[in-house]
Amino acid sequence: MATTIQAVTRYRPRLIAYRTVGLGLLGARMANGTLVTAPIVRLVLSALHVQIVYALLEGYAVKLPGLGRIALELRADGTVRPVMRFDKTFRSAIADLSDYSGKIQQRENIGLTAAEMVAKWNVAHPTDPVQVGAMEPAIAGGTR
Repeated sequence: MATTIQAVTRYRPRLIAYRTVGLGLLGARMANGTLVTAPIVRLVLSALHVQIVYALLEGYAVKLPGLGRIALELRADGTVRPVMRFDKTFRSAIADLSDYSGKIQQRENIGLTAAEMVAKWNVAHPTDPVQVGAMEPAIAGGTR
């Protein structure tokens, strides 16, 4: 018997990730149309990385205006991990899907609720339907 999580995992829309933009391309893009050269931009970004690490290890949080706040979080087991909370302006700048020029897998499923994805699963997999029972609560979700 399939689970709701299997159905949602199978039918949810996904952004298709392209390769990662590294310091080389980022530096070239930032230098384009300015008096600053790409090597200088890369040098500054590398130095920024070092200074952020130092500040975090000294117990400071780091705020990068227009991007967000980076801090360390201590887990109960004693491990430390960095956390980033993005600025509202940054989040809103990337939130509009109509501005996204990358590929979207299963675009037609944008807005489906978990129940609608389960229904799609059950039609496509009649011998392995999802049956929400006492052991698996239904997943609320989807936006309409």
